Amino acid sequence: MHQFELSPPLRARYILLGVAEYEGNPCVRFDLLGCLAPMTASHEIPAHLQVGWNGSVPQCMDAEPPSFQNCPQNPIFAETDENGQIKPIRYEEPRAEDNSGRITYMRVEPVGFTSGRFITSDVNVVYTAFDDAGNMAECVVKLRIPDTIAPVMKCPDSYSLSAYEPKMRAVFNRTTVPMVIQDVSNI
Repeated sequence: MHQFELSPPLRARYILLGVAEYEGNPCVRFDLLGCLAPMTASHEIPAHLQVGWNGSVPQCMDAEPPSFQNCPQNPIFAETDENGQIKPIRYEEPRAEDNSGRITYMRVEPVGFTSGRFITSDVNVVYTAFDDAGNMAECVVKLRIPDTIAPVMKCPDSYSLSAYEPKMRAVFNRTTVPMVIQDVSNI
């Protein structure tokens, strides 16, 4: 609320309040006309005693960015069929809303990416919503491929250790055994 005082105080002849609406946001225009001296019998006020104030039409400024209503916080994993093949990844695409009621532009990176596409590696899809005032919001959808292939591990060959009488005891101490481990899925 804006409060102001006029000095010297005046008696208003009329007060005009106008409410306009700009894309769902109300704006107010305020006009005041008054006089410093009481009116004469002929209801004429000399021009030098007339005062007034005209608040120009305020410019409504949108400072609130759009918001996404259904932006997933957790990664979305692709499903596989009965043969282990990756299916097209499906998800609900994020929807943006703005306090002005209108989203001017929605950018998607990678360009043109939509639900129902095949992915061959992990992908972050970035949705960016812009409103008329240039405010923006981002939603990142993390699409992931599940790692269903176990790593391959090649164990060393077996060792054979014989113990003969009268020596019934043998000690095996090999602390460095060469092993080969390979993750072929690269995930």
